[in-house]
Amino acid sequence: MINHHFRRNLLLQRFTGIKGSLAFILGLCIIILALIALPFLLLFGAISFLILSLFGRVYLKQKMNQFHQAQETFRQSQVDDELPPTPFERDGFTPKQRQGQTFEHDPNA
Repeated sequence: MINHHFRRNLLLQRFTGIKGSLAFILGLCIIILALIALPFLLLFGAISFLILSLFGRVYLKQKMNQFHQAQETFRQSQVDDELPPTPFERDGFTPKQRQGQTFEHDPNA
């Protein structure tokens, strides 16, 4: 019991007087500002996300079209450059269209 009277509460000594009041007011101001600013921050984030997703789709569509166009041009240049003309193309050979023939089946023969 005697020991209890001489023990000091260190937390009370740290935040007493003007120092404690300023810490309390500062903490209260930070909490109030956070509660007021949080909805606006979330709204700003949602609007930014929507704008980025819409314009991102348009941008990606343009880039994909450019990519396909470049790929097609590259493919055409490779076909024209690498393949030599075949002998049939050089001679002007054009095969005739085949006509089918029907043979009757004679079981006695």
